[in-house]
Amino acid sequence: TTQSSSRIDVQLDAASALTLESLNTAALELQLLVGTVQDPAGNFNAAVTNLDDLAIDYQPVTTVTVDGFIDPAEWTAATCLVDDSWDSAWTTTAPGDTNDINALYVTWDSTYIYVGIRGIVYGNSWLLYLDTDPGGANGSADLTSLDAWERGATFSGGFRADFQYAAFQHQNAFDGDSFYRILSDTTTADLTGSVITAMDAAHVYYADGGSELAIPWDVLYGLGPGNVPPGAELCLVASVCWDPEPNGELGGDSAPDNVSAVLPMVDNWISVTVDGNADGVPDDPSAVVDAPAVSPGGVPQRLEIAAVSPNPFAAATRIEYRVPGSAAGPVRLSVFDVSGRRVARLVDGPREPGTHRLTWDGRDTSGRALASGVYFVRLEAPGAAAETRRILRLR
Repeated sequence: TTQSSSRIDVQLDAASALTLESLNTAALELQLLVGTVQDPAGNFNAAVTNLDDLAIDYQPVTTVTVDGFIDPAEWTAATCLVDDSWDSAWTTTAPGDTNDINALYVTWDSTYIYVGIRGIVYGNSWLLYLDTDPGGANGSADLTSLDAWERGATFSGGFRADFQYAAFQHQNAFDGDSFYRILSDTTTADLTGSVITAMDAAHVYYADGGSELAIPWDVLYGLGPGNVPPGAELCLVASVCWDPEPNGELGGDSAPDNVSAVLPMVDNWISVTVDGNADGVPDDPSAVVDAPAVSPGGVPQRLEIAAVSPNPFAAATRIEYRVPGSAAGPVRLSVFDVSGRRVARLVDGPREPGTHRLTWDGRDTSGRALASGVYFVRLEAPGAAAETRRILRLR
């Protein structure tokens, strides 16, 4: 294992949570009777009393149940940013495709950003990398000398990993996961205790299992609970890897898949726009989820709205737009009514070159549902011809 301690995550029912919240949550300690819990090897715990001083870390409620089950009721199609089922180069004849990342999910609320990794790994691990300031100087593009979970990872095209999540999945007593801030090319800070994670290393949920993370915004950006940099966008990519250090490396499968590079080099990732209206707080993820999935090698040649589907739409529509250029630049994507009045501002801030996708739920900037009728989506960027598409809203 890559760490010497263990962590127990406990989900409480509503009644137990209310009881706990009436206590001093800053001074909670764990107490267990002999034989209360059992590890994967069948060993029961010894007694734990207040004399052991084992602190309980109390976290605010999550809107996703973090238990390692990728529940389709929680992880809806709108939150699936990468559908990458059963394409791993590392397979075995039984029980099937055993080292594969099937899907990558992202959603959020005012407290956490949630990431779901659905897949199956036997006797290996997977890693998730996050770039929280795309195009910025923070993070590292070369993790080949990192002091934690070094798996030969390098990144092309401007991706610089600021955080990494690692899940050791060998179906034994050493299984565990951890979360790190990447401080430099060689050093990390272990933030496992600051996030909520769970994984299904034993494959209780089989193809519906995986890893789930709830990461407080303050852990990512350090701006206080619920705050993000105006116009915040982040990029992420996950990969299977083999163990142990120092020879293990990324391989088999990544999500999204590489375009042309061979793992452990990574040349593709997805991007999520968290704060499209640049007000310093996360947007409603059900209204806007912006997810470019084109690597730097596939940069568009012109500014365009590539697709609006479905159109007409009732509940929501997906808008795909393309941004040309060699570096991030200001982009505005707005919705106008037939009188020419701007009713919704979906994107207003810097965007990396590439193909972006977002979901719009037919609501205006203040969150009110718009009436049925014709609307116009307009894409603008300095130095490029604006593009407009007609859409029909049904209710």
